[in-house]
Amino acid sequence: MLSSLISSSCRGVKAVDKDLFKVSIQVKALVVPVKFIGKIQKEYRSDLFNAPRCKNVVEIPRDKDHKLILIKSDPIELDKNIDETSLLKEAKIMGWPSTTHSLELDYDYWTAGSAYFNFFYL
Repeated sequence: MLSSLISSSCRGVKAVDKDLFKVSIQVKALVVPVKFIGKIQKEYRSDLFNAPRCKNVVEIPRDKDHKLILIKSDPIELDKNIDETSLLKEAKIMGWPSTTHSLELDYDYWTAGSAYFNFFYL
C-alpha cells in the first residue's frame, strides 16, 4: 500500500539517509463539527482513511468547533464517482465542506515490514 511511496533510491544504501523516507500525500477530508465526529467514526468506518499509525481525525488549528475527517480515496479507481459513498452524501446534505489534508510520513512511520516489502517487491 503506502510502502510503494518510498523512493527506489533507497535500494542498496549502506548508511541510512532518513530524508529519503519522507513522503507527503494529499488526502481528501471533510470539515465536520466536533459533535458529529463520534457518529461518523462509528457509522462510516469503511469510508474513512485507515492507514496504519495514521489518525483519520485531525485537529484544525484555531478552530475548536470543527475537525478534519480524512476520507478514503482510491487512486487506482480515478474514474469512480467518489460522491457515491454514504459519508459524502451525508456531508452534502449537512453542508460540510470538503478539502485536502497533507499527510507527512517520515522515517519513523515506516516499519521493517514495509521496508522489506518495498525493497523486494517493487
